Amino acid sequence: MGQPDHTRTVTGARLRALFSGDGHLAVARRMASTTFLLRAGNAGLALVLQVLLARWMGAHQYGLYAYAWVWVLLGGGLAGVGLSAAAQRLIPEYKDRGQDGHLLGFARGGAALAILISAMVSLAAAFLVERHAGPELRLPLLLACACIPVFVAIDFQEGIARAHHWAGLAYVPAYLAQPLLILLVASGLAAAGWMLDAAVLLGLSFASLLLCWLVQWILLRGRLRSRGVVRSFEPAAWLSMAWPLLLMNGFYLLLTYVDVLVMERFVPASEIARYFAAAKLMSVMSFIMFAVQAASAARFAEYHVQGDRERLSAFARTCRRWTLWPSLAVALGLLAAGWPLLWLFGPDFTSAFYLLPLIAAGLLARAAAGPVEPLLAMAGQQKAAAAIAALALLLNLVMNLLLVPRYGAGGAVVATSLTLALQSGALVALVRRRLGIALV
Repeated sequence: MGQPDHTRTVTGARLRALFSGDGHLAVARRMASTTFLLRAGNAGLALVLQVLLARWMGAHQYGLYAYAWVWVLLGGGLAGVGLSAAAQRLIPEYKDRGQDGHLLGFARGGAALAILISAMVSLAAAFLVERHAGPELRLPLLLACACIPVFVAIDFQEGIARAHHWAGLAYVPAYLAQPLLILLVASGLAAAGWMLDAAVLLGLSFASLLLCWLVQWILLRGRLRSRGVVRSFEPAAWLSMAWPLLLMNGFYLLLTYVDVLVMERFVPASEIARYFAAAKLMSVMSFIMFAVQAASAARFAEYHVQGDRERLSAFARTCRRWTLWPSLAVALGLLAAGWPLLWLFGPDFTSAFYLLPLIAAGLLARAAAGPVEPLLAMAGQQKAAAAIAALALLLNLVMNLLLVPRYGAGGAVVATSLTLALQSGALVALVRRRLGIALV
């Protein structure tokens, strides 16, 4: 009778040891765990939302919405010019040096700079859409352009909160509140008999992004307020740090979404919808990588700034373990439940089941490398990582152009997964050569 109590006591002690304490590793574990739990909640909401949207809208309109939303994700990731990623490097430096004026100046001035640049990009994109988009896609793409500056503003605030290890403030607005708002409003519209199409959903996305940005801005401003501190603005230094990170992250974003962009030219919207559903389902795997990257980036920067090579190496290998094994477990679970989950989108969506193991293979190759992108970026090797990402993007584009016209969605997923595997191997080799860290 005493054995179960003893087991529970030991288990509880281990859990408390794992997540308690003020050490760097404990803080990173808490950040990664909190981030993963929030992203897991986002995955559940997103699955319910995407299933209902696919059934309410039909495969054709859902495919149009998916295509337009990819442009929001791509435009939002690029139009912020890397300032959100730069926060992971700049804020630890400012905190380590006690430069509160620089810290507050970047939070205010960096946000204004990111919004200004993204608004200019959005206007230019809207002009091109108005002139060249077909009638079916024109309004959804114009609404997607309107979403981009708000997406960038939320992304920048997320970067600030991540650098301070404020996981809830970083992720709750965009990953829980925003999809929940869309779900509630879209459910009400569907119950009232409204016709839900791509334009309506993009309009709801814009409104929900705007509301979430405002609430996040108010909360973040309250945490960062410091009386008597003179803000210091250094936009040239910010951009100098941000541009290489933009290249590295931008090439990866393009690599991630180029398959959908190529598919729009060669396959019907209904096939894009099925591919998008399969990719959304398997993207749960990437939440683990996202959580570990969120917890590790600022810590990598701190160790690099302090010149602590031993702790940097040990932490990088630890983060790789945090990424690989949970990703493998999630992949197996998703593959086991993949067919019924795809059926929820609609009976036609089960034809995309064969894509799931192909998508999983690419994501597992990336997980096996660990968070190498933030490691290289925070250690000053972002230009070399960006060069590898550029070559991977070129390879992915060529392979998609060769395979998609002949094999459709199957060709797209083979091209992207193979490229991810090759890029991950090249980044691991770069970490070993430039930083002297053996990850595998």
